[in-house]
This record gives sequence, C-alpha cells and structure tokens, in this order.
Amino acid sequence: MAPGWHRFVLENGRVILTLLIGDVLETLPQLEARIDAWFLDGFAPARNPEMWQPALFRQLARLSHRGTTLATFSSAGIVRRGLEEAGFGIEKVAGYGKSGT
Repeated sequence: MAPGWHRFVLENGRVILTLLIGDVLETLPQLEARIDAWFLDGFAPARNPEMWQPALFRQLARLSHRGTTLATFSSAGIVRRGLEEAGFGIEKVAGYGKSGT
C-alpha cells in the first residue's frame, strides 16, 4: 500500500478504519480525531528507535479517550514505560513470540 492516509468505511459507516502509512511522528500530529483502538506495527525499539519516542506516546494520548485500547507486538521496557507515562494502563497478554506471552 502506498504511503499516506487510507480510509476504509465498513459496516455501512459503523466502522471506520484509517491507516496511516509513513513516519508516525510526521503523520499523527496532522490527525484530529478520537481514536477507539490503536494497533502499532513499528518493529521493536532496537530495530526502529526513531519511532519509540516520548513524542509518539504524547500523540497517542492526545488522540485517545478513556476507553481507547492499544495493541503492539513490542513489550520492550521503553514502550511500556512510555505508554504508562502518557497515561495508558498496561497489560501483557498471551500472544505470539519467543516466550509465548
């Protein structure tokens, strides 16, 4: 998929999926919305340290509301601490990976 904003309207408008493909630190500041659910696919901080910055966590918090959920494959300490400092509650759940959690 090409970089940029991609919006998909599903279920007769009941579900709107917006994909932002590109540098998250450049695209999120442009977004004005209330997000119900986040899925961050930015690789582990060791492979993509530019993404996992305090600016990212501030933008996620700015766009979220009390019931917003967030999922990411990364359970690295920098990600957990950054999300907690931005006001997110963190819960690690079983999933896929080397440890199975």
